[in-house]
Amino acid sequence: ISQTTWTQNTPYVFRDDAFIAGGAALTVDPGVEIHGHEFSLRVDGSLTLSGEPESQIVVYDLSIEPGNTSEDASHSVSISNAILSKGTLFSQQRDGGGLTLVDSIIIEADPIIVNDPIYTSDIERNVFVRSGGLSLSAKDGADINVVGNVFFEQTSAYAVNLLGADNASVAVENNSFLSKDNIAIRFNGNQDDNLFNAQFNYWNTIDPSKIETMIFDGLDSNEDHRVVFEPYLFTPHDEVAQTLGITQIPDADGDGAPDIADAFVDDPTEYLDTDGDGLGNNADNDDDGDELLDTDDAFPLDADESLDTD
Repeated sequence: ISQTTWTQNTPYVFRDDAFIAGGAALTVDPGVEIHGHEFSLRVDGSLTLSGEPESQIVVYDLSIEPGNTSEDASHSVSISNAILSKGTLFSQQRDGGGLTLVDSIIIEADPIIVNDPIYTSDIERNVFVRSGGLSLSAKDGADINVVGNVFFEQTSAYAVNLLGADNASVAVENNSFLSKDNIAIRFNGNQDDNLFNAQFNYWNTIDPSKIETMIFDGLDSNEDHRVVFEPYLFTPHDEVAQTLGITQIPDADGDGAPDIADAFVDDPTEYLDTDGDGLGNNADNDDDGDELLDTDDAFPLDADESLDTD
């Protein structure tokens, strides 16, 4: 495919694999439908799918993959206001390039791998439905921003998997992880330090002990690397709430914890009662009810643990 623009005149149907050469660009206008039929579009140049909120681009069963395998590859894919159904997007590990994916819906697609891009990559305000998660690695000042997304029933072992960050940042904030029985964030510890900041996300629960079960880090492998998740959101972020169609969340005492998840709906100073003894965690000096004061308990929210000798 050479320099060209696809307009809304007719559906575009793939009958074979296609290739955007280095230096070439394909732009897809709002409202276009693309039927991939399990073929692939390999991108060495640039691909821009620029939909609009009322005129989304719809892509069925197409694999959109970076072509060049070198670490300085300059491929660029930018997708906004699109619906990607099945197929793949950056499912192969390729260094370089960059990905922008915003304001889109991804349905039953494979995991997305953004591996050491040379451009800042933004994955923002998308809804991932029964799709694979995001595998991310950043270096040399090319940051990756994962902000304001919704992850529902991800099919991979994680929603966000941080592979590493070297002289670059990976921001994960204001997202909603709705599947409480799945791993939301996996952190392998390959970063400038051993802490990964995942604050200000919504976990579909306000129980920190439950949130910890949605995180895989050094606590699960007896190593030092940790995901820092507090403070966290009690409700979906405003932009995400609009996406989910949430206009008003009842909160009788105005403490930020929705009534449905507030053990003390009329007490603005309390919302959590980990041990169910009727005394809120803020007032309770033994939150998990293991008869050991919180100040002497290495795991004050886990009744089965109290010591961490190493």
